[in-house]
Amino acid sequence: LKEQFPADFIVEAIDQTRGWFYTLLAISTLLDKGAPYKNVMVLGHTLDEKGQKMSKSKGNFVPVMELMDKYGADTLRWYFLSSMAMGESKSVIPKEIEDKQKGFFGTLDNCVRFYELYGRDAEAFTHNSKINHLLDKWILSKLNGLTKEITDSLDKYEPTSAARAIEKFVVEDLSNWWLRRSRKMKEALGLLRFVLLELAKIIAPFIPFTAEEIHARLHKGVKIGTESVHLHDWPKIEKKWLDEKLEKQMDEVRGLIAEGLVQRKANQL
Repeated sequence: LKEQFPADFIVEAIDQTRGWFYTLLAISTLLDKGAPYKNVMVLGHTLDEKGQKMSKSKGNFVPVMELMDKYGADTLRWYFLSSMAMGESKSVIPKEIEDKQKGFFGTLDNCVRFYELYGRDAEAFTHNSKINHLLDKWILSKLNGLTKEITDSLDKYEPTSAARAIEKFVVEDLSNWWLRRSRKMKEALGLLRFVLLELAKIIAPFIPFTAEEIHARLHKGVKIGTESVHLHDWPKIEKKWLDEKLEKQMDEVRGLIAEGLVQRKANQL
């Protein structure tokens, strides 16, 4: 179909440079059709723990199905997306996959569990809700900044930088900073659900099963919006919630606290 040509992008490993990539280009050029694709995403190879190229003859290939059974398909997918830059080869180390599962996935799950435990009767937060607390204004600014960053990265076909930004937001901003300081504020629970639902839409292209599970868990007992997360529109950037000045001030506060913790540890306090 004309509307599908040229393709927005094609993706394969680096060994297809003179294979598929070149063949498509050569044939399309011979037919006077021009370039058959607008973007090329080239992957490196997966290597064993010693950095050697995997081979059936060497017997050093990773048992993919076993890893999926043990850690889940999304964990394996996220492992590559967040640690393997486009075009680079990557050693597959099970301990690193386990760290991703316990770190990013464990933290994200704990945030959802917190809402499940304490937020079922919380007042719903919407795009029109009034925000009073500075911490809440800050997390909404960070969420919208994240949405903008991920949108820009994906438009540039840079999934690795996008995945790393999501991981940083979940672990450092949402869990370790905002949620820890909002646990005793009941009004923050509705906002937690809102942030997690928006986050589910953002992570859906990366880890689809996890996104769908979070979406379903947060809609338990709720009739509206229960359709699949993959049927929702991509999140819109709410400019009214972006506050660079507040983010800078919060960075300064976090820096001071981090320095204080260093001093406490150094003086064994």
